[in-house]
Amino acid sequence: MMSMRDKKDVAFALGLVLAGATIASGASAQDMEAPRNDVFSGPYVGVDVGSQNLFGGSLVGGVDMLAQESRAVVEFLGGWRWQFDNGLVFGVEGQFGFTDGNLTLSDPANLLLITYENDAQYGYGATFGRAFGSQRDLLLFGYVFDTTREFDVTIQNAFGTFTQNDEQGFIRYGLGVEKQIHNGWIARASLGQVSADFTRQTNIDVEDKTDFTFAILYQF
Repeated sequence: MMSMRDKKDVAFALGLVLAGATIASGASAQDMEAPRNDVFSGPYVGVDVGSQNLFGGSLVGGVDMLAQESRAVVEFLGGWRWQFDNGLVFGVEGQFGFTDGNLTLSDPANLLLITYENDAQYGYGATFGRAFGSQRDLLLFGYVFDTTREFDVTIQNAFGTFTQNDEQGFIRYGLGVEKQIHNGWIARASLGQVSADFTRQTNIDVEDKTDFTFAILYQF
């Protein structure tokens, strides 16, 4: 049979349990009402438009003859990101884009005309940065992407007309900023450069133009 003291102890314990449950319930409700502080976590998709450094090559007389222009590019992208409690954000991303990539190199003095035809590119890489603000909804980040473009090349010179296939693989890198607009919709702006490693002598340096892009993303 339970003593009066035992009954008081049980009542006190039950009171503690009920108080703890009430506090936990209140905290859970507050968590549900509080704004997300992991805006940049999870999968996302988007579309990116802007000006990128396009260049194609052809082998003529042992020299990699390059043509280069800043041209419009539209890319569809998707990826996954992880946002940590300290605000650090790391992600992986893939892209497939359409390019205004038809280029021409003309050298009348040597009776040389080269055309390069390209309309697509693809790439993948990583993003890394930090989220700021009271709701951690402003992201400053860097990116590194491995990008590939393929060109159908036609060469006309004093000896006739020839065709080649050219594949350009290079690194795009730069800095960007993102801001949540509303309920998962995010605006992104970035600028960057390219790093290309050529095994043969080239006629120009292609690492002298800057990429400018703007994107709209949806973070799930």
